[in-house]
Amino acid sequence: MPARHWLTCTPVAFRGGPGFFARDSGLLCKGFQAIGIHCRAIMPGPEMPNDRREDLIRTPYRNLESAAWWKESGAQGVVL
Repeated sequence: MPARHWLTCTPVAFRGGPGFFARDSGLLCKGFQAIGIHCRAIMPGPEMPNDRREDLIRTPYRNLESAAWWKESGAQGVVL
């Protein structure tokens, strides 16, 4: 990831396809991208068939509770 970026996150394992990126934390991610800020969405759970891999990071739920994991992301901020 670029040195300067933001993340959005949902604690729910939704499908990560176009519908997710049309609302809530997925839409916020696309909004950041639209104004030129590198952003990806974070979501727990296994990869699903229609996930937008270029915009979505799947991770085990335990990482969402780990300060060290978030720090390793290098993000400037997270919108949860």
